[in-house]
Amino acid sequence: MRVLWLAEGITPRKAPEQLVRAGAILTSPEALLLQLEESWHAERDSAAVVFSLLSSFNRFTCFDCETSIPVNYVSLIEDLMKLGGDVFQVEAVSQNNDQVQFVYRDRVYCFTVRDLGDWYDVEAVIPGLNRALADTGRQERFLLLYSGGQFCSLTFASELAFQEVACELHLPLESNYRAAMSQGVA
Repeated sequence: MRVLWLAEGITPRKAPEQLVRAGAILTSPEALLLQLEESWHAERDSAAVVFSLLSSFNRFTCFDCETSIPVNYVSLIEDLMKLGGDVFQVEAVSQNNDQVQFVYRDRVYCFTVRDLGDWYDVEAVIPGLNRALADTGRQERFLLLYSGGQFCSLTFASELAFQEVACELHLPLESNYRAAMSQGVA
């Protein structure tokens, strides 16, 4: 990613323009841009630039897919709600064994999670949340970003617009919901 940014002249000043166009962030604060430029000149970490920009608008989170037993899906969903801001506010999140339920825009949603020991069933959670968004006509989705480890990195944005910008910024998305778990299992 870094080499492609250097070759194509992508900088911490250009990247936010693309993220704004995708609706992933609202603007690019000058103070943050100055900090990112300084960091970019020292480390050339393009992923850190994008993650910092998304984080500054609460549009990036990362969590360890390996957790404690019993796996607490209520807490995970409440944490993911923060990414959704005003768009994705759910109520009455509950978990009863392998059933997770929540209310979104006056409709009850339920999905089944598998017992994976001390691992979150990301393959059930993310599509379960995204189904609620799709059912109400929203374009935003919880999107997996490549992490390369047992951590799950996510953003919340319009799916098609963000995919386009991710391609332009050479930001790898993750399509395999089990990737973090398979990376973490030794």
